[in-house]
Amino acid sequence: MILNSTFSGGVLNERLVKGVFRQLRRHARKPIERVPQLTNRDFDLLQSPRALLLDLRPPLAFSSGFIPASINLPDFESPNLLGSAGLVGARSIYLVTDSPQAVDRAAKYFEPFDDMQVAGCFPSRALEDWTAANGATGTIEHITADTLAVRLAAWKTVVADLRDAAAFRRAHIPEAIRIPLKIGRAHV
Repeated sequence: MILNSTFSGGVLNERLVKGVFRQLRRHARKPIERVPQLTNRDFDLLQSPRALLLDLRPPLAFSSGFIPASINLPDFESPNLLGSAGLVGARSIYLVTDSPQAVDRAAKYFEPFDDMQVAGCFPSRALEDWTAANGATGTIEHITADTLAVRLAAWKTVVADLRDAAAFRRAHIPEAIRIPLKIGRAHV
């Protein structure tokens, strides 16, 4: 908002200007109100190389179907993972969630960044629209430890462990390879 320093009656009163800004701060819209609600007509926004789609749904819902290239960050509870994965910087952030609290947390988290902003939010039902417009969504197969053991013994199966080095040293699946999360996304 730009205020002229003068108006037809003369110089703008400093107390008046301070009062106006105090009122603006008091009545500023909450982050949730600043994040546009998106629809299936907005899927083309995800084609930008700067786009980062964060799916804030619970892991089970995410694994059952997700928009390809999205990242699951349930309820935006651990945003520090974005930095450790090298995903912070010069991005337009899009969310998939029905939780106003998660949108609010994300908007507040990205407020201090000059080159990152929450550009919009898709409701969870957008996955149905994605499937109708683009075909299948991604899924993650849930397997038991016994199934994994059979696959490791019988097939050429590679287990990639994305945990930090200390956790990997404490315990890991035999023959698992450790791929640090920071380089995993860039090189896989």
